[in-house]
Amino acid sequence: MVVSQGFLFGMLIVFVLVQLATSIVAGLWNTVWGILAASVAAYVFLLWFLWKNLKNRGYDLKAELTRNPRKAVIVGSLMYPLELVVITLLSLLIPVNAVDAGIPLPGGNASPFAVAVLMLVLSGLGPVVEEVAFRGVLYPTLKSRIRPELAVVLASVIFGFFHPFSTFVHMTVLSIFLIYAYEISGSILASVVLHALNNAVSLIVLLLM
Repeated sequence: MVVSQGFLFGMLIVFVLVQLATSIVAGLWNTVWGILAASVAAYVFLLWFLWKNLKNRGYDLKAELTRNPRKAVIVGSLMYPLELVVITLLSLLIPVNAVDAGIPLPGGNASPFAVAVLMLVLSGLGPVVEEVAFRGVLYPTLKSRIRPELAVVLASVIFGFFHPFSTFVHMTVLSIFLIYAYEISGSILASVVLHALNNAVSLIVLLLM
């Protein structure tokens, strides 16, 4: 969806403020449950913020997330192996561990419920909120104002800045794949699927290590 520069800037400011608030709460309540609770609250708020404000601008969030479902799932799923190879090779050059990435891994005796909540945050709420904001709003708005190639780069760099600095390059590259999944399928659902697969598999690997 193409929005005004004012709304786009305001949306990014809200994301920054929520990110800061989440970091503060997680720092004060420095446990797995504290970090998870802060993350869930942040994503729920951002999802509500996007739904309310985009609905007022004629953006049907539910319709966008269910457009071309079969094609979206196929595209997102088929792009994952290629994205995995690229990100894996990149990780060999720029290693990133769970702590650097800000992932609150439960301890070895963590309850299945804690693991389930973590999976929900990283592979459910997170991808939906971030794809709607960055691929559904930021990228189309930039694309309407600058060359498409520059829009891909700029949108991806901005996405990278909203993640821990040590993962900046990885997230920027991931964003390029997410944008092309969105472009190929014509549906934000494709990038949600790709994003969710990336996070889910990464989390499972980290939990098994």
